[in-house]
This record gives sequence, C-alpha cells and structure tokens, in this order.
Amino acid sequence: MAQSSIVVGIGHLRKQGRWYHFRWTCPETGQRKTEALKTKNQRVAMEKAVTLSGDIESGETRDRLTRRKNRARSFAEVSKEYAVNMATRWEPTTVKANRSVRTVLDKEFGALSIGEIATRDIDAYLQRRREKDQISASTANKLLAYLSGMFKKAITWGYLNGNPMAGIKSLKIAQSLPDALTDDQLERLLSELKGLPYDVVLTAAETGLRTSEMRRLVWADVDWTDGDNGSVKVKKSKTGTFRVVYLTERIQAHLIEMKERAKDADVIPLVPLDQLPIFPSKIDPTRPFSEFAKTLSKAGEKAGIGHVHLHQMRHTWATRLRDRAVPLDRIMELGGWKTFAMVTRYAKARPTQLQSAIATLNG
Repeated sequence: MAQSSIVVGIGHLRKQGRWYHFRWTCPETGQRKTEALKTKNQRVAMEKAVTLSGDIESGETRDRLTRRKNRARSFAEVSKEYAVNMATRWEPTTVKANRSVRTVLDKEFGALSIGEIATRDIDAYLQRRREKDQISASTANKLLAYLSGMFKKAITWGYLNGNPMAGIKSLKIAQSLPDALTDDQLERLLSELKGLPYDVVLTAAETGLRTSEMRRLVWADVDWTDGDNGSVKVKKSKTGTFRVVYLTERIQAHLIEMKERAKDADVIPLVPLDQLPIFPSKIDPTRPFSEFAKTLSKAGEKAGIGHVHLHQMRHTWATRLRDRAVPLDRIMELGGWKTFAMVTRYAKARPTQLQSAIATLNG
C-alpha cells in the first residue's frame, strides 16, 4: 500500500518501492519531475528533500543536471574539446604531436563515457602497450601527459568530480643528452645552411634561446642600445619568467641585416614592423616559423657532424660559455635555468677541460 505524500518546500515526499522519492513541478516548464533520494530512512529523506527543494528554487538543480549530462559525454568528445581549447596555447609542433596522441587514445577510450574511465583502466592500457607494442617510456609519458591535462580540464568544465590520473606517475627515462658542437663543427654546420634555418641556428648558438622563445620574438623585443651590442627581451620563458639576453657582436650585426631585409620586403603595410616576428613563416610573415628538422639534419650530415637538431644549439651555447671559463651562476642566469643541476646538464665540461684540471696537479 502506497504511503501518503508529505509536503516539503515546493514538492512532495513519498516512499515508492524501495526508496523515498521527491516529486515537484518544474517552475520553468511546468513538467512534473521525480528524483529518487535513495534512502529508506524518513528523517534522512526529509533532509534531502528540503535541500533539493531549496536547490530547485535557487536554480542550482539545473547546474547539477547539466553536470550529470556532461559526465555522459564520451572520451572522444571531451578529447576533441580539449585539443581545440589548447590549440592556441600549444606550440605548432605540440599540436601536431598531440593530434597523433588523440588518434591513439580514441581507439582505446573514445567510445567510453568520460565518467566511466578509472585509474585501473589507464594503468592496464599503459601496461598492455608497454608489453605488447613495446612503446618507449618517452612515448608512454606523452600519452600520460595528454591524459593528465585533458582530465584536469574535464574537472574544470564540470564533466568529472575526480581525476583518474591521480596517483599515476610518469615513467623514468634514462637521460641521453646531445653533444654540444665545437666551434669548428658549428661553423661547418652554418656553412651548409642559408635563409631562415641559418638565421635561427646562428641566433640559437649565439644566444642560447629556446625554440619556443625565438618563435615568440618580435622586432620590438630587441633593444639595440642595451649593453655593448644590444639585448633581447624574453617576456615569457619556459619557466614563466622574464629575462634579458645580451647579444654578441656577431648576432647583433646579423640581426641588423635581417631587419633591413624585413624593411625591404614591405610585407604587410597594415602591421608595424616592430610587431612582426623576427623569424617569420615563409607562408605567412605575420606568424613565426615552424620547425625545419629535416633541413637541419641533412646539413649536419653534409657537414660531417651527423644528426643535428635545433635544441642542440642551446647545449652548444652553454658549453661554449663554459669553455671560456664563464662561471656557472652567470650561465644559469643568462640561460634562464632555475637550478645548477640544469646548468650542468647543458654546460658540460669537455674532456680537454678535465685534462687541464688534472694537469694542474703535475709538479
């Protein structure tokens, strides 16, 4: 026999079957709605009904129902939304790499509801890929980094209450640092380059700027009067800090030549020269360059050095400073590193320096 209902706020409380239910008429649509309170205890049911009635009157129920609906969104839908949201913040190379990551992850989780995926599912997937497909620790960490960022956004957007990535750590990778080029190797490499690749490589080797930092540089960031040869302002580095990088005579002269070329090009009259990228894309001069890894690698082979990549120029710059006995604290500040441990990873002591150090012990 059904129990009589109890008026609570804007609705009625009644026990139906196993649980107490709260029924009310939606103020906006006039529709009758019912929500199971999932309790057999009348006192607890009354407390829940009072809270629910207050939420309905204040409009908070709509937010709760929206969150419930969002939790039913598929992994593929949320992953796509995340990639679109982050596209303007990621570097072009990161966008390209994460496009592949999305494809791989969608095959595994795409059809699942975002709220269905648990920590154990991610652990099992990663273990299977490591054992069956023999993916490297580096590849596994790229997958984990993408998942971590996506689930954090999903929580922010109200699609999830908890993060299934909590407790999952990146895999340890044996560090394999590239060798810094000698002065002779650097000159041989530069002799095989021309145009934009030459401009970028020379700048990286003479300033130690990261690729992302060079991509953000516009002509307004160059102060031709600061110091003996001018400086470049790095407004936002990888570590999120501002720093000033002083120029050598060689790079100052080359930047002056580059600016004259940019003036002669008269690319976009509507955009002031000072706001244009120092290292522009060949396709759109208002946007920065993309990577030219193949071109650089081929130049390295022709120069008799072997495979070379752009980040290697930062190692080269730091090591060249150490070759000239520049103190590590100054290299750290110029390069924008936070710790001496990072500096010594980049500014390696060459064998000749170590041999000279030992030679000081000889009578």
